[in-house]
Amino acid sequence: MDGMEENIFEHNSTLVESESNTTTITTTVSSSSLSPAQESVIALLPILPSLLSIAGSLCIIRLVHRKKYRAPYRRLLFGMSVYDVFSSLFVPLQSFLVDKETSRRRFAVGNEATCNFLGWGFQATCGCFLYFGALSTYYLMVVRFGVKDEYFARRIEPFIHGFIILFSIITAFVALGKNLYGEQEIGAGCYLTPNESCDAACIANLALILTGIPYVFTLFLVLGNNLTIYCHVRRTVRQYVKNSQDRAEKNLSSVLVSDRIVASNRDGSVDLDKSIEETAAVSFKVTKRIAQVDNQQKRVQLVRTQSLLYCAAFILAYMWTLILRAAISYTEGEPGPKMEADLYLFMVLRAIFAPAMGFSSFLIYIRPRYLQLRERTAESRLEILVRVIQDDDIRSIRSSLNNRGSSYHSNKDSRYSESRRSETQ
Repeated sequence: MDGMEENIFEHNSTLVESESNTTTITTTVSSSSLSPAQESVIALLPILPSLLSIAGSLCIIRLVHRKKYRAPYRRLLFGMSVYDVFSSLFVPLQSFLVDKETSRRRFAVGNEATCNFLGWGFQATCGCFLYFGALSTYYLMVVRFGVKDEYFARRIEPFIHGFIILFSIITAFVALGKNLYGEQEIGAGCYLTPNESCDAACIANLALILTGIPYVFTLFLVLGNNLTIYCHVRRTVRQYVKNSQDRAEKNLSSVLVSDRIVASNRDGSVDLDKSIEETAAVSFKVTKRIAQVDNQQKRVQLVRTQSLLYCAAFILAYMWTLILRAAISYTEGEPGPKMEADLYLFMVLRAIFAPAMGFSSFLIYIRPRYLQLRERTAESRLEILVRVIQDDDIRSIRSSLNNRGSSYHSNKDSRYSESRRSETQ
């Protein structure tokens, strides 16, 4: 009996020790180095940028739908906007749907199932930044290599959509099936965490394959593509302007010769009416050529600017996540919640800019039409912005403006001819 009582006592003491160890682990997981105010900022700050991003992406989807998805550029932007809508829905929930039993987040109300849902959503929406890389590649192929939209749509675009959709969905469900999602050690939300089937080294390698390599590859792809586009456009514009200026100087010299002929033959030995008409025609050609040079230069610079703006939006949205991941990876020892106070600034910047990518993409998308209408109409900025968002009567406005422009040039040419005749008389 005494031996049995000793065994029972040892067994109970083991259970007590195990329970105390479990309590200690739970306390360690729940602890955080952030103050309640900082926790509130991290939780509430992404809500407004996410709402703006959803609104911007939905506007892009609507505008692209009204354009009947005619250009590859619009279809790529449509896919990116669809992914951004779902990504912006997940981001504000990161601090709320984590498991309240083990989470250190102040506003946690979820459970293990909602945490798995967050992790799945984070991986399933990785197609958003992959579409950014595809859009940058499209700009490169069109601007630098002169690839036609028909060829791109038939030979390249289907593979882009297929790869992005399959990669994002398959990887998200594979990680969910392996039960690899859990609350992150640093920052809000749930993603890949170690478990019995995959230890810390396994999770690190898996995260590198699923997000690390795609993130870094897309970042350098976007930077390289835009650098190539910038150098090519700069070189092309300089050469084009130089050649056009040479042609304009030749035409201008012929105009000066015609003026001398008209001035030296006021006695009637030369048909002045014919000389005046020839001078006016050459002058009009020179003016038209200069206008074409300006329009071509503006168009090429607009494409370059659009590409650079998309590149800037991509970097601004994702660089803070990369900085946090790099800081965690190169930290000595095991990363933990104690690091959050040191990385709080980057967590705030990620909470602001990461959800707002759809809104910035929307502003970049409507920028060319906004600038075009602002130059040609007398409406207020707000009226032009509303008209561009609604895509209301833009074609009729352009046609009427073009008609006004052509009538203006014809009237100007006739007034020039009449003035020359009056001078010779």
